[in-house]
Amino acid sequence: MNHPSPPNQAETTPAWIAEALRAEELAGLRLAVRARAVVMTAIALMIMLLQPFPYSAVNAGLMLLFAGLGGLHYLAMVRFATAWPGYVFPSLDVILYVLMLFLINPAMWPGLQPEMLYAYASSLFLLVLMATAALSYVAGPLIWFGGFAAAIWFLAFIWIVRDPDAAAALAQAQGLQEAQFAVAIPRIIEACYFLLGATVLAVVVARSRRLVTRQAAAMRERTNLARYFSPNMVEELARTDEPLGAVRQQEVAVLFIDIVGFTTLSEDLPPHQVIDLLRDFQGRMSARVFAHGGTIDKYLGDGLMATFGTPWPGERDAADALACGAAMAAELGQWNAIRNGQGAEAVEAGIGIHYGPVVVGDMGGEGAMEFAVIGDTVNVAARLEALSRSLEADIVISAELAAAARNQGEDGAVLDAFQPAPPQTLRNRAQAVELLFRPRPARA
Repeated sequence: MNHPSPPNQAETTPAWIAEALRAEELAGLRLAVRARAVVMTAIALMIMLLQPFPYSAVNAGLMLLFAGLGGLHYLAMVRFATAWPGYVFPSLDVILYVLMLFLINPAMWPGLQPEMLYAYASSLFLLVLMATAALSYVAGPLIWFGGFAAAIWFLAFIWIVRDPDAAAALAQAQGLQEAQFAVAIPRIIEACYFLLGATVLAVVVARSRRLVTRQAAAMRERTNLARYFSPNMVEELARTDEPLGAVRQQEVAVLFIDIVGFTTLSEDLPPHQVIDLLRDFQGRMSARVFAHGGTIDKYLGDGLMATFGTPWPGERDAADALACGAAMAAELGQWNAIRNGQGAEAVEAGIGIHYGPVVVGDMGGEGAMEFAVIGDTVNVAARLEALSRSLEADIVISAELAAAARNQGEDGAVLDAFQPAPPQTLRNRAQAVELLFRPRPARA
């Protein structure tokens, strides 16, 4: 029986995570290029001071060549968006350094024997290159760098000691009586340093990549939450383990807004224009809710329900809800001016706002939870919005909302535009509701 092979990392990593990781890789590589340029420039200056001319000029030039290779590495990563530059350019670093150390310098300096260069801790330069490579945020090329450096370094040693005189000189420099296997021990240790150093750095990079992945996922989740919840709700959800608390009763202002005559308005429009109309309307109204500290409880086809004082009550919930209703009406007027210039029909909406006790808390099962706001206050606000048609009003509010808004600092500028209406007996409610309404402005 054939079993499908497991998907590779590229197939299992979501595109948005891959984009976030690539952005971090390029940012890290830019940092590595800068760090490499600074380090190589510093080494070049030291060489100019410590070595005689013209050897100093050649070696300083080679250091600048290393800096240039780092820049080419970055450009290749940007241009090709593939992994191969991360393996090719570190390999070129190792090869160039070994050639410089054991071929170019002995050729320039008469009498300089390649085996003697082992006495100057020459391998540390490769560790510096490895450290700067770790800034590129990719683990695979680091492991390759360590393994390739270890192999080339040891192969260079074998190439040098194939000459018996070189092996004897190296043994003498290490205090050994004769050339034997012991002369290879320091080189083996250095090769192990490359491997172990690369492994440790790769583990650190891999952990950092996991952290970036988790951060990207958290930002993605918060962004997705922000598409459905208001900013104050998103912050509450993100900040604590149990952000919404237990089921409780509290004072909340509830606002309903609905397009008047939506069926007539949309019946002659093609489907995509109907959706565009609703998106534009709800987007504009939602922005006013968020600007006044409210929360979108739910979208209702051609309208929405918003609450002020959820998930936790504030000091100006009623006043903010009243100000939001006025801002919605003003926004609607500005939008209609734009629509009028485009030859589109004006959009009218009814707004109902009530203030009173509600029950708030999570509802549903573990697989699908909803923060619910329920109670008579919600029903009254919905009925007030429906009354806007018969009262020819753009905003209808309860006397409780008006009184609470005044107590919370409403200076009367908004309330002065309202006038009282006869108490209304609402459906499914025995007690009449005292209310105020703001007459709908006459169409231009």
